[in-house]
Amino acid sequence: MGFARQTLKGSTSATGMKLRDHPFTVYKGLPSWPLIWVRADDPSQRLSEGENGIITSVAIADLAQRRISLQMKDGDHCYLAHLYFDNYDFCLKAHQALMNCIGKTVKGCGDLEIE
Repeated sequence: MGFARQTLKGSTSATGMKLRDHPFTVYKGLPSWPLIWVRADDPSQRLSEGENGIITSVAIADLAQRRISLQMKDGDHCYLAHLYFDNYDFCLKAHQALMNCIGKTVKGCGDLEIE
């Protein structure tokens, strides 16, 4: 997709790591990726494979809890997910990087490289 090797600083680097695999993409010691997507109009409906949709919104929902909220559209439905982090600084870095993902696939965002 052209941004798979983009790092947080916008340069390319062989030392970056995919957001989905990064050791700081954890919350309370557990991996935060893959995301759990729920339908906005019916939270009881989950999307089992949520990497094909297009990201429509990224926001820090609660900085004290190190939580980023994401919205995506997949087919005719909109979905919501939260991405949590143990590390405050990495939460800010991930948010900055994810802001560049609006209009891109969820898979592409997970593949984004961050130092």
